Amino acid sequence: MDKEKFATQCLEHFRRVSEQALQEQRLFLCRILKKNEQTELGKRYGFSQIRVLADYQKKVPVSEFSDYDQIIERQIQGEEGLLFPEAPVFYCISSGSTGIPKYIPLCREDVEKQHIYEDGAVCAIIRESMPELSWQEIFGTVFETGEFFCTYMENGIMNGVRSGAYFRYARESGLLDISGYSAPGEVLFPPVLEDMQYVKIRFALEQETLTGIHCVFPNRLAGILYFIEKHWDALLHDMECGTVSEEFMVKPEWKTYLQEKLLPNPERAKNLRKIQKTKLGNQMIRKIWPKLKYIRVIGGELFQPYMKKIKEYAGEIPIHCFAYASSESIFGIGPYVNQPDQYVLLADMCFFEFLPEKEADAVPMTFAEVETGKKYELLITTLSGLYRYRIGDVVEVTGFYGQAPIIRICYRKNQILNLADEKMDLSQFESAMEQFQEEGCFQAKGYCVDGCYEDGRPFYRLYLETEEELPQDAETRLDQCLMRKSHGYEGARKIRELSKARICMIPSGTFDAYEKWEKNRGRRMEQRKPLRTLMTEEQKNFFRNLNERMERE
Repeated sequence: MDKEKFATQCLEHFRRVSEQALQEQRLFLCRILKKNEQTELGKRYGFSQIRVLADYQKKVPVSEFSDYDQIIERQIQGEEGLLFPEAPVFYCISSGSTGIPKYIPLCREDVEKQHIYEDGAVCAIIRESMPELSWQEIFGTVFETGEFFCTYMENGIMNGVRSGAYFRYARESGLLDISGYSAPGEVLFPPVLEDMQYVKIRFALEQETLTGIHCVFPNRLAGILYFIEKHWDALLHDMECGTVSEEFMVKPEWKTYLQEKLLPNPERAKNLRKIQKTKLGNQMIRKIWPKLKYIRVIGGELFQPYMKKIKEYAGEIPIHCFAYASSESIFGIGPYVNQPDQYVLLADMCFFEFLPEKEADAVPMTFAEVETGKKYELLITTLSGLYRYRIGDVVEVTGFYGQAPIIRICYRKNQILNLADEKMDLSQFESAMEQFQEEGCFQAKGYCVDGCYEDGRPFYRLYLETEEELPQDAETRLDQCLMRKSHGYEGARKIRELSKARICMIPSGTFDAYEKWEKNRGRRMEQRKPLRTLMTEEQKNFFRNLNERMERE
């Protein structure tokens, strides 16, 4: 089907579903229970006997991944009919709390609906924002920054990150048209997990008529743009000569590939050299790609430092914060361009329940009951067999799109940091610190971590109080412990979206002083948990200023 026609139909579907979201939610739940009533979980919870929502909430308990890990393992080993009737087409890899990756199986409908919303409807929303331009002028050549690694389970079923699920499925089904991307298929779909940043940048720089940039998380896009600015002269030298400079850590096979595919292009390099490196940063994107019309990325307050940097590079180029998603499902899409952190919940993608924030015993609410301005923890029932699943996100309802709530993401429960989609949670961090202390033969009197954004790439800064001497390779050891305990952190480090963790030693008594400082500010300390993450600017300034004083002394 014609891409523009498909996108238009997807947007019409999104709006129709949103207009009648209350009915769609009821139909979704009834259909999922009927479809899955003969599965193992369907029989366990008596899906065939459920008639109304109250029955569902009474019979089916609120769940977390630990309630599914054994049944998913059995499914991986070949058993069928456990979560949903058919065989999975994809396994999403997510970071587990023990450092062991979580595998979330997806059914075919789940992946195909991801295409309808994340690709079709989102493109149509961008298209509507620029009615004076043709489809080709907007979507002619796209710089896709994500890598969709061609990895598989032992039984041959595809696995990877959620954002790549449809791309992988469509490619293997012969449905994917990659003619509109700046990089070739072998670059978009590398066989192993590795850093492809330089390779993709080289192909994008060749395209003077680039029209769009697609990225999932803004930390990656901010890092790519910083990389271009920092290595401007070397990149243009490589373009001019058809070489790969030694300063870039590129594997020999990719060096050979680039030299075969990208012939010397002195004319393009000459034109780009007219942009002085000292004047490159502000509105850099339009200087390099004058025909670029939009940027598509997930945004919002959680990614504020990265979004600020992207906007400096982008100038007035429209930015669409396109989706709210996780490994478990696609939850919402952005209905408007240039309105960050506004997502319409998708009534036919999940069944949503809302637990009022800080009201543990409250009855979960539905679309019909939530109120604008209130915060809720989400429970989801998915197309792929997760029921009343606690994803840990707390959201605020900011309005309605038809009958569907518009939400913004407030925070994730128990998450300690998420600088590069690594989703480090408290249990992973605590486990890594325990191992770090055992290996280093020291005992911490106190520690906390902050996310830092220096030199274009984020990293963890550990503030550590101990009276014992650390080993010389302490930062390397800490980094290795974090990688062992968090699959997400390990992946972000392997593709260099995170720099190595750094340690800041602080004087004895610092954490006692912090407790006194909090108490003097009127904070109740009776049930206060140990400080692990610097969340507020006041907390950050307390430890940063301490560090600055130490450096001066």
